[in-house]
Amino acid sequence: LHYLQRYWTDKVRQIPGAQVHTPKDPKYSGALALFSVEGMTPGDVGNALFNKARIHTSATVWENISGVRVTPHIYTSTKDLDLLVNTISSIASEARKKGKS
Repeated sequence: LHYLQRYWTDKVRQIPGAQVHTPKDPKYSGALALFSVEGMTPGDVGNALFNKARIHTSATVWENISGVRVTPHIYTSTKDLDLLVNTISSIASEARKKGKS
């Protein structure tokens, strides 16, 4: 599960406008990870993931935690995670374009 989390978070860390809030160090992280997209609420990002690719996530806004939680399962394939990364990239790109308008 650590491998699956690192597989997608390492790629999302490279996407402009996207931020992974989960530490890279495996001592401080597990299977799930939290990320956000600049200029969007967690709810908006979660809705966009579902509407674009039918990806189920959990929008989290609680105290000082704000982002979208992704929890891969042992049955999640890297192909599934590639779809997640590509969809996040698309959402972040659209958010950047809206921010420049």
